[in-house]
Amino acid sequence: MSERSRVNNSGPLKKPAERGYPASSGSVWSSNAPSERGDIPSSSEGEIVSEAARQKKSHPVQKAVYDISTGISKLNIQKTLRIPNRPDQGGTLGKKVKVTSNCWDLTFHHKTAYLYFVEANSVHRLEAKEGSKTEIRMPPKELRSLIQQVADSLPDTIIYDGGHAIYSEDPLPGVTTDPVERQIEIKEPFGRDRLLLKYRIMEVQKVSSSDISHFITNPKATSMNMPQECIRLLDCILKTVSKQSFVSLGRSALFQQTPIKVVMDKLFTIHKGFISSVRPQWKVRVNLDMTCKAYFVSGNLADVMYSKYGDDMVRCSTQMAYDLRKIRVETDKFYKSDDGRAYSRRFTVHGISSLPADRLMIEELNQSVAEYFKQHHHITLKYPELPCVKVDQKREVYMPMELLNILPYQAPNASKADIASEVIRCAAIRPQERFRELENFANNMLKSHPLIKQFGLAIQPRPVEVNARVIQPPTAGFGRSGVQQLTAGSWSTPGFLHPAGEGVEIMWAVLSIPPNQRSHGHVQKVISELPRAASRFGVRFSPRPIVAQCPRGELNRRFEEFSRQGCGFLLLILYDEHFYSSIKRLSDLQMGIRTQCVRARTLDKPNVFRK
Repeated sequence: MSERSRVNNSGPLKKPAERGYPASSGSVWSSNAPSERGDIPSSSEGEIVSEAARQKKSHPVQKAVYDISTGISKLNIQKTLRIPNRPDQGGTLGKKVKVTSNCWDLTFHHKTAYLYFVEANSVHRLEAKEGSKTEIRMPPKELRSLIQQVADSLPDTIIYDGGHAIYSEDPLPGVTTDPVERQIEIKEPFGRDRLLLKYRIMEVQKVSSSDISHFITNPKATSMNMPQECIRLLDCILKTVSKQSFVSLGRSALFQQTPIKVVMDKLFTIHKGFISSVRPQWKVRVNLDMTCKAYFVSGNLADVMYSKYGDDMVRCSTQMAYDLRKIRVETDKFYKSDDGRAYSRRFTVHGISSLPADRLMIEELNQSVAEYFKQHHHITLKYPELPCVKVDQKREVYMPMELLNILPYQAPNASKADIASEVIRCAAIRPQERFRELENFANNMLKSHPLIKQFGLAIQPRPVEVNARVIQPPTAGFGRSGVQQLTAGSWSTPGFLHPAGEGVEIMWAVLSIPPNQRSHGHVQKVISELPRAASRFGVRFSPRPIVAQCPRGELNRRFEEFSRQGCGFLLLILYDEHFYSSIKRLSDLQMGIRTQCVRARTLDKPNVFRK
């Protein structure tokens, strides 16, 4: 079958809906790069794909996309429900104040841009033989990431959203509303092969930046008919022009390349980032905020492990294997292509050897890993006493640790609790300092980029001050002490707090909600272990709690029964999470009963009641 007939048989690209077209962020090139011929075997071999498999991959199942705002706007809303126009006149309660918001006024020219949908179909390795090529199988996420190289090949004035959408003020030559098949030679990140990317592109619609201005000036406009496509366009423009000194990870935040904190004993770093989003309020404004995110430590693998374990790392292979599970690494450029060019390869860590490189043997060759690299790659290891890294899940394929580098911006393997604790410490800064950071970002995000002049972008140097009102704190009833006035900004309310027992035996109950056949085992575990765990803190629970199951609709009645019976504590085992808010309203605000909600799956874990 000829190459032309293969392309034509792949079928036409279905035109995506004008709203809700699929879009997803790019990703870093990963493991399915072609492996070196005749070297240490690897699981990342390129594969020749059959015609049926290629067509299936090129034509994923098209799922219907529904825009909820469009659907709601078509509803026949009764007179009893009125959606206020924007802006409204504001309220009259409370004290008038001025509030500085993290929003900046944004101005821009009225422009019309073409929106294009791009889909990567396949990537081929171009062989040395003229006209010969082999298709490389890639996961959808990695194939989609190659669209970035398509965007890079277009004029500087295009706007790419990081997924499937490309905006351009001028129409792209030869691209219409019908899908167009194209191909482009792309860069192979390891510097080994010439690759050919086949992709499809089509015009979806025109987007006008004036739509958002019309929305602002329309006195009858509501949030139901926001110009979402215009907002997406402006968001993409702002991210494109401001990411020059930042790292774009995904489609929302821009992160600084230098971490603000390194937690070496947990092997992660914390990077500060900024999020911008266009908000059509009384004027067009851009909302700016800060964020922090943790990533696995990057750098030479041997150096990173030495920073944590020191001289003991040669005896810590098990701990290192746990630390490095599923982490992506890249070799130095010591591999050689057929024409003599040096290139690197990427692997996933699947374990650490118990033996060092100078004693770990390659059985087929009857030589150690250290000897193999000296003979085949002319590399004399500096640290042959270090263990090696297993880089193949199914086979015993190892690489010297000192020749591997941890790729940046990977998810850390530390516990979520450790990560959250450190991120909160970095993110918790005073409002004045946060606003200084945001103002600095706002004043530097529009420095030099062709799109700034093209779209006439301008951001005011100072954040917006808005009129607001401080509302009188509400009152609350806690069941035991009647209605009390809450204090503004205070978490401690005397009527809500009551000492737990003080040595007196507490009547309690276990409630399964909704009824579930697994509840018997969970209840027995709670009755057996919770009183023993509570006794370590001086709290005495009755050895015979009330046990019940609560069908849907009986929550209020059950709480009233428990209150009449004198229960001071309820433990609720949740078999779905729909009841949580109702439980807390009843217990904290109406009945004044202490409650603890536990997911049923949590009780399936061992040692739940231990410190």
